[in-house]
Amino acid sequence: MIDVTEIVHRYRLALRHIWNTCFWVDPDLRNYDSIDFHEKLKPPLFAAIVAGPLGIQTEGQIFGNGFQIVPKVASKEGPVLPSLLVKRSEPPYVTWKELVGPFKACELSLTLLDFFDWSPMSYMDLRYYRVRIETFVQNPDLTGQDALVDVVNADVFWTVTTQTSPII
Repeated sequence: MIDVTEIVHRYRLALRHIWNTCFWVDPDLRNYDSIDFHEKLKPPLFAAIVAGPLGIQTEGQIFGNGFQIVPKVASKEGPVLPSLLVKRSEPPYVTWKELVGPFKACELSLTLLDFFDWSPMSYMDLRYYRVRIETFVQNPDLTGQDALVDVVNADVFWTVTTQTSPII
């Protein structure tokens, strides 16, 4: 596993900067068309900033298999994740339930899917990783669910897989 947190955060900051300084600053661009345009920028930026340096063929996708979120908050039990927000319903009324930890790194496996912000037409922070729960010892029924992890509480690691591209 390779720690890729720094390049993933460069990508995150680029997305934030483009939205906040090129779209959000103009009230006429605070609309769903602009959100769609911003979403279309993600794959080429990901290819240039993340996938290219890692030698990954992305085929227009971002993150997915191989990108693991690993807790980094220090505790006497080792790295832990203080909490996790788990998706409990589907659009149009998505709800999230907070699960309070600590959750040990060895008891949880999370695949990075994207970044998340609460309000897509507001000033953007992208404070959360949107992840898929692969394994969760304390809550095995949540396997396969989407969840949110605060970016300050975890690092991103790339595991070279036999696949040539990430799949989300």
